[in-house]
Amino acid sequence: MEAPEGCKPLPPEEPGLWAFESRGLLAEVRFRPGKREALEFSLQGLGESVVETQGFRFVVEGCVVGWLAGATGRMLLNGAAWVMLSGWCGEGGVAPEGRVALVLGGSAGLVPGRRAWSCWRLYPEHEIPPLPAWLPPERYLPEGEAIEVPDLDVACTGNDLVAETVDEGSAVRGPVGCHELAVHGSNGVSFLEIGWYLPMEQLVPKALKRAGNRADLEAWLLTWLLAQPGLGERERLLDQLDLALGDCLETPGLWSVLAGLRAAQSTDLPIRDEVEAAASGFSVEEALAAEGPIDGVAPSSHPGSARVDFTARDVTLVRFRLAGNPDSPAHQELEQGLRSAEARLRCVLSADPDPEAVAWLLLGSPLG
Repeated sequence: MEAPEGCKPLPPEEPGLWAFESRGLLAEVRFRPGKREALEFSLQGLGESVVETQGFRFVVEGCVVGWLAGATGRMLLNGAAWVMLSGWCGEGGVAPEGRVALVLGGSAGLVPGRRAWSCWRLYPEHEIPPLPAWLPPERYLPEGEAIEVPDLDVACTGNDLVAETVDEGSAVRGPVGCHELAVHGSNGVSFLEIGWYLPMEQLVPKALKRAGNRADLEAWLLTWLLAQPGLGERERLLDQLDLALGDCLETPGLWSVLAGLRAAQSTDLPIRDEVEAAASGFSVEEALAAEGPIDGVAPSSHPGSARVDFTARDVTLVRFRLAGNPDSPAHQELEQGLRSAEARLRCVLSADPDPEAVAWLLLGSPLG
C-alpha cells in the first residue's frame, strides 16, 4: 500500500493503523485482522479549500484478474479475492510488485472537513461475494444484437451507446468495437467494457485489404474466403490466390504452407507439386512453437478493467490445448473464458482488422 503522493507518515498511535499527512490532507489505513481480513482507507480534507488527490495505491501481488472500475472493485487471487465493499476505485495498471488499485483515486476532490472512506475485505474462494446482479450474461455480441443488463434499478449510459428500458432491465446497443458502459446504481457508478463484432464473412475481406506485401497472409485469408458458400467474384479471388501462392511458397512459412495445403485440397489450382515441395520437411508444430510460449496465459470470463494482452495467437493455441485434452478438469473452466476472450478480440479486430490476428482466429476455427 502506498499513501497519496506528497503525504508523509505520522508516528503510529496504535497497532494496525497507519496515518499520513500533507498540507490540507489526512490519509489513514487501518488493518482489521480476523477470519476475513480487511483494509479500511480514509481521506479527510483539513484545510480551507478543496484538496485534489489521486488516492491510495493498493498493490496486490498474485492478482489474476482485476476489475477496478468506479463503484466496483475486485481483485482475484488463486484461492481468494480482495473485494471492495464501499468507496470507489480506479485502474492503476501492473507494477513490478503486483496489480495496482487506485483507491479513492481518480483525482478525488475533498472539501474541507469531508471524509472519504473505502473498505476492502479478503475472502477465501468459497466465500467470495457474487458478481453484481446487473452484470450482462454476455458482454461481447454480434453486431446489431442487444446486450442485456438484467436490473431495473440501474441506469446505463455511454458514448455511442443507446440504452432502452425493457421488462427485465436495459437493452444496450452500439457500433462495432469495444466501448465503456457506465452503470449507475445505488452505490455509485461502475464501468464495464462491452462490444460488438462483425461476422467473419465481413471481417476477413477487411483484413485482406490490409495484408499489404504479406503474400502468405493474403493466401491464407483467401483460402478461407474461397471455402465460403455463395461467394461472389470467385474467379478473381482464385487468380489472386494463385499469384499470392506463387510469391510465398518460394520461402515456406506457417501461413504459406497452410494456405498451400488448403488450396491443394479445396481448389483446382495446379499447385500440388509446389505445395508438396514447400511442405516437405516443414513442421507446422515446430513453426507454432517457434512463435514463442504462452506460459501463464489463462483466459477468464470474469470482467476486468485492464486491457489484457491476450492475443489471437494465444486464443488459438489454448484452444488447441483444450482440444487435445477434452477430459481435463481445466477444460470447462477455461472454455468459457476462451469464448469471452475470442469474442472480445473479434470486437477489437472489427474496428481495427489486423490481418495476422484474423489469420490466427481462422486457424482456431472449424475450417482452420
